Amino acid sequence: LKVNGQAYTVFHQPSTAITNLTVDWNNSNIQEITGLTGSHTFTASNPKVGATYILTLAQTGSVTATWTGVKWPADTAPTLSGNGKTDVITLICYSETANSGAGAYYGSSVLNFTT
Repeated sequence: LKVNGQAYTVFHQPSTAITNLTVDWNNSNIQEITGLTGSHTFTASNPKVGATYILTLAQTGSVTATWTGVKWPADTAPTLSGNGKTDVITLICYSETANSGAGAYYGSSVLNFTT
């Protein structure tokens, strides 16, 4: 598909809150995760090489994330902001098949938005 001009993906806000870091990219390139607290491991399905994915993480407590398959600047994953904050994670997929099909990504973050 070639797009001349602007294109967008519908923001995926599930009817039932997603409270872990498991996403299916077929739902949307932009997904909201709410009520996030505790320890979670990022798991994804259906990635596409070259795609950009965005996660908004609305947190209700302290969150420890393990980002399987994500390379971060200076090899340092972000420390999520915690209770009452929303963090935005941007991922660019560079392998669809890595990590048993969950993909491999370059990651960046913008942190500490007030929820």
